[in-house]
Amino acid sequence: MKKLILFVSSLLLVGSGFAATKPATVKQPPAKSLAQEVKELKAEVDELKAAAPGRNDYGFVMTSPYVGIRATYDPNDLIVNLPSVNEDVRLLEQRQELADYADKHNFKIPERPIIDLSGTVEGQVWSKRDYTQGSKSDIDLSRAELDVIGDISRWVTGVMILSYDSNKITDTPRYSNSKFYVNRGFITIGNLNEFPMYGSLGQFYVPFGQYTNYMVTTPLTQSLARTKERAVVFGYDKDKLYGAVYAYKGDTYTGDRNNVINNWGINLGYKIAIYDFGFSFGAGYISNLADSEVMQDTNGGTFTGFKSGESLDHFVSAVNLHGEAKYTDYSVVAEYVGAVRRFDQVSDMSFNNRGARPQALDIEGNYNFKFMDKPTSFSLGYGRTWDALALSLPQHSAFIKLGTAWFKSTIESIEYRQDWNYSKTDTASGNGVTVTANGAKTRNIITAQVGVYF
Repeated sequence: MKKLILFVSSLLLVGSGFAATKPATVKQPPAKSLAQEVKELKAEVDELKAAAPGRNDYGFVMTSPYVGIRATYDPNDLIVNLPSVNEDVRLLEQRQELADYADKHNFKIPERPIIDLSGTVEGQVWSKRDYTQGSKSDIDLSRAELDVIGDISRWVTGVMILSYDSNKITDTPRYSNSKFYVNRGFITIGNLNEFPMYGSLGQFYVPFGQYTNYMVTTPLTQSLARTKERAVVFGYDKDKLYGAVYAYKGDTYTGDRNNVINNWGINLGYKIAIYDFGFSFGAGYISNLADSEVMQDTNGGTFTGFKSGESLDHFVSAVNLHGEAKYTDYSVVAEYVGAVRRFDQVSDMSFNNRGARPQALDIEGNYNFKFMDKPTSFSLGYGRTWDALALSLPQHSAFIKLGTAWFKSTIESIEYRQDWNYSKTDTASGNGVTVTANGAKTRNIITAQVGVYF
């Protein structure tokens, strides 16, 4: 220890000697002010940030909706709960809202790609007394979906919707059919703040119909006419007016035209808000109704759908009319969809010894209120079809539903629905297969559902 102390002391003496002999002519730089040093450090930090690898080359991931505009306790404003029809323009409108929000709050939207994730998991418990008067009940994972929205640039959006297949194959355990698949995927080019027109290409529900509803189960209009295709769409959306034209190669065909783009449609709409009132209405046309989901696959009906024979005698075009009115917490929706001509009676589809002309109507009302300070809704609705016996759809349908968001980003619902079958004297056919209305006149379904959303 003594040696260590002596060694340190020697070093100190030597150091002081050198300091004492240092030339006095060497000038020291003037001391910088604290403010100047802080300014220079900040400039260096900004320079490093700008030069950081991947600063402008790589994106980031966020959950729906976009930053800063989450509005409600319940999840109805999330991407996964946007209507499945006209998804492309809804996403463009949401990006438009984001741009307006950024301008208002004076922040810059990153130029690099943004990946926006949204999704849901829904579970159901249901009990049914069918037309056969037999009782059925089940517990099911009714929906699981992941929406991946890629905002590639201010003008380009890529969308991929991954869905869980909840359908049970006959005599097959349900778990063996639990698979994810690409339900919808498309590319949209457009920026509504800079130009009112846009285009989309890919697999999506073509813009025929609106299908806005408050039900847990599916409304008859959607069951009859919603059509998913690999298509191209060109649209317009500015202020209160919107519209789109689209084309696709359908599954059904006439003659030998089974390898060409053979179907098209048009959609127009108008929306307006006056004080506490909001109104929207629209109309659409599709050149061939036989490509709708239920007409391709009736999900176990006697007539399994045109997938068993896609050649038609002639195409059957259809029209759609829809409207919605809102006042504060009250809203009403109404929609009609129907064929404008009859199918060929012999080879395609018939009802009561003539060519079938399927149609559907849906009318629903909803009231939003607070129960124990939680967002709650009460809904009523009625549906009707014509000439749809071959498609295994009911002739009449009515429902009553109560829903609430008891926990944040969830919806808990219970619905009672009653369907009325066609008369036993009615007969129908599809692709030559005879269909009759068997069993009792009515069936009753109670469905309880819990869904979580992000």
